[in-house]
Amino acid sequence: LFRSLILFNYNMGLTDALDGFYAAIVESECAYIRESSKDVSYSSIIYMDLIWSNRGCTVGRLAGILGIDKSAVSRKVDSMVRQGLIVKGSDGEDGRTRPLRLSDRWQEIYDRSDAPFRRAVATMEERMSEDELRTVCKAFRMMSEELRRGWE
Repeated sequence: LFRSLILFNYNMGLTDALDGFYAAIVESECAYIRESSKDVSYSSIIYMDLIWSNRGCTVGRLAGILGIDKSAVSRKVDSMVRQGLIVKGSDGEDGRTRPLRLSDRWQEIYDRSDAPFRRAVATMEERMSEDELRTVCKAFRMMSEELRRGWE
């Protein structure tokens, strides 16, 4: 029973820490992007996040990730292209695949908004041992794998 209580408290602490970490990322990113442009909607931020983190992302890939009809995603992407938020590329082979990327302006904004995260990583690398860092990396890989598995 005592061991169960210790594990329960530890797991609740871990859950709270991860919830806080996620909230800090979302709040930081939204605040920075809103300061950069008041005209960007939250849905556009989500699309840009996905495009930024999935290099070579296409309309079809976005539709799959978001679980939204491809034509709806295509309309949103076209609107974002007109706003200057993103750019449709060309794959050079058959021209049908159009990888999306952030516009140069928004790529720069995203790179700057990533600074607090990079600073936090540098602090961890500075203050933690190699074994501790390996454990953190292992934990993040485990979390990523489970999150990608979805609602099985």
